[in-house]
Amino acid sequence: MAIDLPGVGLSDPIDLPRKRYRETAVAWLDSLLDALELDAAALLGHSGGGRWRYGTQSAHPGRGHAARADRCPDCPRPAARCRSD
Repeated sequence: MAIDLPGVGLSDPIDLPRKRYRETAVAWLDSLLDALELDAAALLGHSGGGRWRYGTQSAHPGRGHAARADRCPDCPRPAARCRSD
């Protein structure tokens, strides 16, 4: 399943306060997984989506697995890619 970030594609925008961006993104993705009744999921993100994926996995390590982000701005490594299995 491919999900657009809020405000992208045909999705509705949400308020993303600059000082609480990560917390808001994690809460949004958590509520999406809850609505889909998923305790855990393989998450994939690219660019800004990678930031959301990485934030969610950092906040809730058991929620995302086999996750990958390409060109993630928040990846802890200087390389363009990070992977967490």
